Amino acid sequence: MRAYFFPRLLSYLIDIFLLAMILGIFSFAIPENKNIETLNKEYKQLNEEYLDKKINVDEYMNRSKDVVYELDYARFPEVAINLVLVISYFVVFQFYNKGQTIGKRIMKIRVVSNNDNELTINNYIFRSMIINYILLDLLILGTLLFLGRDVYYYLGAFLKVLETIIFIVTGFMVLYRKDGRGFHDLIANTKVIMDEEESR
Repeated sequence: MRAYFFPRLLSYLIDIFLLAMILGIFSFAIPENKNIETLNKEYKQLNEEYLDKKINVDEYMNRSKDVVYELDYARFPEVAINLVLVISYFVVFQFYNKGQTIGKRIMKIRVVSNNDNELTINNYIFRSMIINYILLDLLILGTLLFLGRDVYYYLGAFLKVLETIIFIVTGFMVLYRKDGRGFHDLIANTKVIMDEEESR
């Protein structure tokens, strides 16, 4: 196990917490959509009916795809702001802070090139496309906006499952690979080091 797995995990949790706080502040600027509360109640009731076996699987899926589509469509402004924040923080901010986010700085770790070249902003974009699910989130949003509710329900569900699989695989790679590089590091040609390693 690499010595810096836990600092990486903690730095990620710190960064996600900070972004959640910032998103919470920005969400006050988004006009309240009362439709979200109604749709949440409808979705909860639909799940209860299915669990109580009042409706079968086919009816559940037929009714839920409409509710899920409407609910996610109503949340679009919040999701769009979240994407902008993630790109700004994990790509732009990290690039201009030489491979460190606030979480990484606290935990004294840094993203560097795997072959000692200087990292470009493209490296951070490729990295974030995978580890921060930017690519999958963009595909989900594109499906939501342009492909209709039937396609969105199934493709959106598949992409969300794919996000979970990538998260698990990357976690195991970081934990068990000798170099501690995850899938995102292989794609972006990066690695994460302890700050002390730079001075060696």
